[in-house]
Amino acid sequence: MFAAPNTYKVLFFDYISYFVKNDDFLAEYNEAKFHIKIKVGDIVEIKENSNSDNKSFAMVKAIVTHRANDGKVYAFFIFSWFEDLKRTHPILQYAQFQLRRDNFQQQCIFAISIVDY
Repeated sequence: MFAAPNTYKVLFFDYISYFVKNDDFLAEYNEAKFHIKIKVGDIVEIKENSNSDNKSFAMVKAIVTHRANDGKVYAFFIFSWFEDLKRTHPILQYAQFQLRRDNFQQQCIFAISIVDY
């Protein structure tokens, strides 16, 4: 009979730091590894599986870790998403974004691999 543990521990962090190794991006720049540090409040670009040409951006609201049943610790992000306003700033000539008003996507938890460095 399977018994689920009765205690779960989720830890919150101010930042996460890790190295990316053996990636095609790194090979282009003759780098063996690439250091990533992301803090709560940072704006990150998100990889979209459906359309790689489409850029999505989000603000990191929380960084959490959880120890799974296999004993490994996994890190996750909680985001506030930006909405593309489909217009260009008249002076800066950059695309304009604003924080989304709906909170559905914001409440989802994502693995750290979703962030495009």
